[in-house]
Amino acid sequence: MQTGPDNIVIVKQIEECFKKGNFDCVLKWLAQDDVIWEVYGSDDYPFAGKYCGIEQVAQLFNSLAQVTEFKLYEVEELIPHHNQVVVSGCTEVQWFGGHIFKTKWLQLFTLHNGKVIAFREARG
Repeated sequence: MQTGPDNIVIVKQIEECFKKGNFDCVLKWLAQDDVIWEVYGSDDYPFAGKYCGIEQVAQLFNSLAQVTEFKLYEVEELIPHHNQVVVSGCTEVQWFGGHIFKTKWLQLFTLHNGKVIAFREARG
């Protein structure tokens, strides 16, 4: 099992990919068939849900890229614990059509052998 500091380096790289809107870069860090990606959000957030496997996560990212653009993506804190890393931050996203969505979030990455096997994000 990788230690917390190793996992922090990986998660920092993933967060940089998010910040740039480079979802293909994020995908390379995911366990291919086994990844579980969960996004918790209000009923009006269309991407909330559970996505299983790399294909479903890639479809999610493709959908996000088609209708949004990151204006701000800021990581505030990373906290390692064994094979997990908790990340807090905030995002400002512009939906194509003009609406701007601002939110704070918490993410929980679970890693195994240098790959993300589970991801959970809660927005508020």
